Amino acid sequence: MAEYRSPYLPEYETPGRPPWVSPAAPPAPPAPPTPPAPPATPFDDNPPPTESMRVTLTPKQAGEWVERFQATFQRPVRMAWALQLAREMKLGRYRATAIALARLPGGRIILIDGQHRLQAMFLAGIGYGMMVDVHDVPNEDEARHLYAITDRNAKRGPRVGYAALNLVNKLTLTARDVERLGAAATFLRHGFGAWKSCPPLTIHDRSEIAMAWQEEMRELIDVMAEARRRDRILRSGVVAVAVITLRYQQELARTFWGQVASQDQLVRDAPEQRLYEITTGSRRVRSTDWPRYASACWNAAYDGRTLANLKASDSRMPLVLRGTPLDSHEYRVYDLDTNSFRVFDIATNVVAPQPEESDGTH
Repeated sequence: MAEYRSPYLPEYETPGRPPWVSPAAPPAPPAPPTPPAPPATPFDDNPPPTESMRVTLTPKQAGEWVERFQATFQRPVRMAWALQLAREMKLGRYRATAIALARLPGGRIILIDGQHRLQAMFLAGIGYGMMVDVHDVPNEDEARHLYAITDRNAKRGPRVGYAALNLVNKLTLTARDVERLGAAATFLRHGFGAWKSCPPLTIHDRSEIAMAWQEEMRELIDVMAEARRRDRILRSGVVAVAVITLRYQQELARTFWGQVASQDQLVRDAPEQRLYEITTGSRRVRSTDWPRYASACWNAAYDGRTLANLKASDSRMPLVLRGTPLDSHEYRVYDLDTNSFRVFDIATNVVAPQPEESDGTH
């Protein structure tokens, strides 16, 4: 975008005046060495956490907002989408919706939601009156959380939310591994299909569960580092099984997953070989069956058995993982508050009120 110096820009830089409030008069001459305090605004003293106001923006102002208030953690503007919105505006088919901003202490403004609409206004050369919601946040981390909540992850995928929450740096994992662990969170929370009426996990739910299982995920990545087809093996359902085994049977699990990765010195029909073959082969498998295949291989290895034929357990039955809290025929779901697996009654859709396992430490 070409550099544009709006006549309102000096007002944007005046301490105490919100950048979305246009001056009532043309720009004044240069201020004297000791300028008087700026006039009061609706947000000067003790601003509320959220303030909504109706603002009329010109196309030039809309372009300035995108340029000046874009945060580093936001995804880049998708110009194709902005151009499509601009065409709708020119045809008179667009209805303006609210823009969301975050304001940090000191007056810094971050555009939370609306960058494509503002860019489209600039491209179309059409101004609009719209509501602007201003959220006061104490720091940039809170602005990231606000962005992750506001952004429509169902359409854009969870990667946008994970980037906004800075999970890659917090977990010291790659973006792809963060996505894998976030997807595995659904299997953990829903009890591998037991809790069918469980509300969908939000991006924050996935992030919190990922934080709780980060140590096991890093350990899994470490033992799978030499795997020839690592991306094929580490499907989200397999990851969910792997992190549980690494939490509750660390030594045996490191050996098992290491041999799945290396395929070295395995006996005939070894469960590690069977798991490698099913995950890296061309067979079509339902996503809900991956943890079933992984658990069958783990259980065989735990019991010291070979697997001549690998079959997935019945998805209508509880998933069993030998040597873990799931080593029973009860349905269990992961509870973040207690960091444990709790019994779940599928008849009443009720989670047991008291945890029955340890806090999940090694």
